[in-house]
Amino acid sequence: MSIHEGGTIVIEPGSHYTVHVAFYGFGAVEYSHSMDTGPEIYLLELDRRNYDKFISGEDYEYTGYQSLGYGGSGTSMMAGFILEIYFVFVNEEEEPASFHFEIKGTCYFSLLMAMPVLGAVATIAYAMRRRFLGIEPVEEPLVPAQGGLTERRKALLVIAGLVVLPIAIMYVLGLVIPTGIAFFFQAPFYRLYAGVLITSAIVYLLRFRLTTIPGEPEHVLPALAHQLRASRMRVTERPGLLSVQVSSLAAIRIKARAVPEGTLVTYRADATPAGWSIIAILLIYSVASPLSLAFSLYILYRSAGFAGRRILPKLSGPLVRVSPTTGLSTRTLLIEGLSEARRLSAESYEAARSNYQDAIIVMVTIAFLMFPILAWFTGAYLLEGFTASTRILASFGVGMAAAVSSSLVSWRLLAAKKKSKIEDLRLWSARLEVALSREIESKPPLDAEPSSFELIASAYEKLPEWLRTRRRAGMFREPGDWLLIFWFSLMGAGLGLAGILDLSRGSLTTGAIFLALAVCLAAPAALLYMKWNRRLGEETARTTADWGSRFASLKAQMEKYLGSV
Repeated sequence: MSIHEGGTIVIEPGSHYTVHVAFYGFGAVEYSHSMDTGPEIYLLELDRRNYDKFISGEDYEYTGYQSLGYGGSGTSMMAGFILEIYFVFVNEEEEPASFHFEIKGTCYFSLLMAMPVLGAVATIAYAMRRRFLGIEPVEEPLVPAQGGLTERRKALLVIAGLVVLPIAIMYVLGLVIPTGIAFFFQAPFYRLYAGVLITSAIVYLLRFRLTTIPGEPEHVLPALAHQLRASRMRVTERPGLLSVQVSSLAAIRIKARAVPEGTLVTYRADATPAGWSIIAILLIYSVASPLSLAFSLYILYRSAGFAGRRILPKLSGPLVRVSPTTGLSTRTLLIEGLSEARRLSAESYEAARSNYQDAIIVMVTIAFLMFPILAWFTGAYLLEGFTASTRILASFGVGMAAAVSSSLVSWRLLAAKKKSKIEDLRLWSARLEVALSREIESKPPLDAEPSSFELIASAYEKLPEWLRTRRRAGMFREPGDWLLIFWFSLMGAGLGLAGILDLSRGSLTTGAIFLALAVCLAAPAALLYMKWNRRLGEETARTTADWGSRFASLKAQMEKYLGSV
């Protein structure tokens, strides 16, 4: 969608002329003006709320201001998220003013047009799924035991409210922020960006009540974890918490706490490391932040559906007490051991692959950062006697060839060092996946395949290596924490450098202020890193202890069985 208007405008004394542009989405606006005759006038750029105040004679705030005098001209351009813009030309003098005004605008993505299209596409996709794929079996009870709404319906109601929340926050910020304070927040785009950030945080902080069942939390969660593992799901156990992977991008966190009626089970949406990486990238680029919110709402819907279809039915039936130190059946211990080994090997494989890809990106980035330096050195010193055009072309070729060749060589060296280890981890994960499926279905291994116990014993020997590999992928496993650490460190380093420069120039006051701010920003970065490091150490120690007790119990049962044969 585009607009193109222009012409000569005459403004009578004591009046104004308004040009209104409304995209309700992402676009660009370019306008030009030239003053023909008459006194000086001024141009205001207003949003809808302040335009209404201007018309009613109240105090208003403008996002842009220009004065136009006789013979003057100019061109301006703005791009990004645009709701409504009012260009108001005001003539407060006693003579009429004549000027030429031309405006061009292009809307690349309109929310008003996209929402019906997305709704129609979703409806057609749902109808085609019902027609060609059929309706998948519904494990969720038709009427949940402790509420009148299914988990998906509750999520849809919450999502409906969260969709309009960023717009509400945008208007509230426009009302409460005083004039002259945080001026960039007066622009609707930045207020909407703040609303998206707040709403995205709310998505992952909301906790939903699932059900209340008899029993104690320390027995309910391990029993639920065993049933989920028996369904081939990747489950991570922490004290009072289960983290279950729903898909490659979505996850769910299940929590249990004691109440007078027994155990209250709640859940909230979560993302996998890959999902968090996508969210972080989209939030960094403010223009793409609405996509990040849409992605988070999708994760919320997937998590709610998973809770209703897969978690609630398992909590509705009898739960078997599971503890690695108590008398469990050998098959239960085998399923537990294979499932945990599969999870750790898969996480180790994903971590190693992520580190390998990150290293390639870093090496290629360094190579191409060196490209302009090599090009400048070649043109300035090695080709000093040649013509300017020859020097430019030759230096560009030398720099590009050096950047590409160094990238390829470093990539091949890294691949030769890391590929075999990554492939070994992938094979381990696939082997354990097959063994887990076989054990769940009570099928014996093939003649050439090791038994489930032999695989668990081999995995126990590999455990320290897997944990070390997983630990090296700190940024991949928890990108949210590392994004905060990076942001605080970067801002602290910038302010610290500015403080040192000011001190060297003799500006003691500003230098001291900058250094104090740098310390204030470096402290949270250090605390976040120490907290992450401590949490990772505790998780490693807990995993090692759980594996040790589980393997000892399984080994004792196998020895008892072999002794009785």
